[in-house]
Amino acid sequence: MKKIAILALSLLFLGLQLTHAQNSKKDNGDRNYEAALQIYNEQGAVEEVYTLLLENIKEHPKHISSYAWLAYFYGSEGYHSVALNMIDKAIKNNHNKSEFTDAGLYAYKASIYYAMGDYAMALSTQETAVKMARKNKKDDLQDMLADLAQYYFALGDYDSSDKIYEELLDIDQTNQLAMIGLARNLLGREDYSEALEILESSKAYDSSNTDIYYYAVYAYEGLKEYKKMVNALVMLYELTGEVEYLDIERFKMAPKYSVAYLKQKIVSEVDNVVWKIALASLYSNCYKYSEALELYESIQDEYGVGVGTLQEIAACYMEMGFYEGVN
Repeated sequence: MKKIAILALSLLFLGLQLTHAQNSKKDNGDRNYEAALQIYNEQGAVEEVYTLLLENIKEHPKHISSYAWLAYFYGSEGYHSVALNMIDKAIKNNHNKSEFTDAGLYAYKASIYYAMGDYAMALSTQETAVKMARKNKKDDLQDMLADLAQYYFALGDYDSSDKIYEELLDIDQTNQLAMIGLARNLLGREDYSEALEILESSKAYDSSNTDIYYYAVYAYEGLKEYKKMVNALVMLYELTGEVEYLDIERFKMAPKYSVAYLKQKIVSEVDNVVWKIALASLYSNCYKYSEALELYESIQDEYGVGVGTLQEIAACYMEMGFYEGVN
C-alpha cells in the first residue's frame, strides 16, 4: 500500500534557511554558507555546495546551518548514516540564536530514520520533536503531528495514529490529509465501508487529491465492487498521467465492464492510443488473442512500428499457435 507522503520538512528547512539567511547578521561561517546556498539556488550544483559546506565546517566546526544543510543534501541522496551524523552535530551545537529550533532538527532526524526504514527510531525521535514543538510554539505543529501519525501507522499502531489524526481534525476540521490518514488506517483494519465514507467526505476539500482514489481502489477491491474499483483506477490515470494505474490485473476482475469502459474511452478521446493499448492488453490477458492481435496491428498501422507492439503481436501469434507469425 502506498504510504501517505511524509510532509516536506526538508522544504520547511529550505524556506526557513533562505529567508533567514538573507536577513541574519554576518557571523563566522555565514559568508561561505550563504555562497553555497546561492550556488544551489542559481545553478543546482550540488557537488560545489558540498565542497563549500564541508570546508565551512572545517573552519567553523560549530556552524549549525552548514551541518543542517549537509544533513539535508546527504539524506536526499541516500547517504543516511552521514546525514544522521551531520544532523546530530547540528543538534549538539544548536543555540537560541540559530534559525533552527531543536524541534525542527529532531523532526528532520526522524525523517532520516524513516527513510532508512527504522520506523521505531523515527517514531521515538518524532515524539521528542512534537513535545518540543508543543512548548516552543514556533514550529508547524500540524506538520509534525502528521508525520508522527505516519510513523505510528508504519509500525502498525493504528489506534495511536488515529488519535493524532483526530487531534489534527480538532485543530482544523478541513484537514484532508488527516481524513485520508484515518481512511487508510481503516483499510488496515479491513473496514472498507467506513474508509470509503471518509474518502468521499474528503472530496469536499479537494476532489483532485490522488490519495483519495488510490485508497478507494483498495476499499472497492476489499468490498468486491470491481466496477467502482476500475473507475477509481481510471481517475488515478487521468489525474496523474501514470499508465501504471491502468492495472490490467485489476481490470480483469470486471472484464466485461472494463472492455466496455475502454471501448467508450477509445471512441470519446481524440488521443486514444493509451486506451487502445490498455484494451489490447486486457484482451490478451483474458486469452482473447485474436481481438488483441487485431487491435495491436491497428495501433501499429496508425502510429508506426514499435518494439513493444511487435513483442505483443509476436506473443499473440505464439499463444494462438501460429509460430510463423512471430517473424
